[in-house]
Amino acid sequence: MHVKNMKIFRDLKESTTVLILLEITTRRHTRLKTIAEKLGITVQGVSEYLRRMTKSGLVVNAKGEYRATNKGVELLHQQFLDIKDFVDDSMKKLEIVDVCTAIAGSDLRVGNEVGLFMEKGILKAYPNRKSKSMGTATFNAKKGEDVGIRNLEGIVALRPGKLHIVELPISRLGGSRKVSLKKAKELILKSDVDRFAALDLTAFSLLKKVNVKCDIEFAVTEASIEALQKGLDVMVLGTEDEVYRFVSSVNEFNAGTPRKIRYRIVSLC
Repeated sequence: MHVKNMKIFRDLKESTTVLILLEITTRRHTRLKTIAEKLGITVQGVSEYLRRMTKSGLVVNAKGEYRATNKGVELLHQQFLDIKDFVDDSMKKLEIVDVCTAIAGSDLRVGNEVGLFMEKGILKAYPNRKSKSMGTATFNAKKGEDVGIRNLEGIVALRPGKLHIVELPISRLGGSRKVSLKKAKELILKSDVDRFAALDLTAFSLLKKVNVKCDIEFAVTEASIEALQKGLDVMVLGTEDEVYRFVSSVNEFNAGTPRKIRYRIVSLC
């Protein structure tokens, strides 16, 4: 949920409407005064809101009791779902976690203080090594084994990986057949990236022709961004339309995070 859609956080009328709907849905109210006291606003203010909400079909007065209509309840549910999505997304961006899973960089004992490091996209825990992110091992673990880390402090030092985007000819113009394999192989091999991703079959075919393993071929946008966030360098190949859509998604991601993914586009068309 993008911040621009969270009108409830910026608009007093919107938030007050939701709070009134919550009150009359979860409690019985026959007097404006009780609603006003709960929300900390004037009786006149409540009266004006209820008048507008009744006119909008959100509220009815049945036998002296204010009640939310089906439309009002649906609005209330949707607003809280939007808020939940917004909070969940914000928590992820803030990297707020109580316990995380890491791979033991060496043998660990329960209670060991560990330093956390991101190595080739894998979060590793090392005993008695200082890091910007520290924690405590929750149980014994051998080197290479997964282990829970609690009492987390700080954030893992991490810089997003480099993104290389390669644009290929579209199928109706020849696809991978129109690409110089010598030029493609030289470009791909000298890139020294950690993962190769194919946005479409043209890209998949080209990687196969130059004997390079395609690491990411499904959910390419999501998987590539995830890999980049973990510090891996990624090369994404695809035809013009697919590259355009992919770049749009990367730009949208960059708009919502302080750790931008930097990229460059090379054309083999």
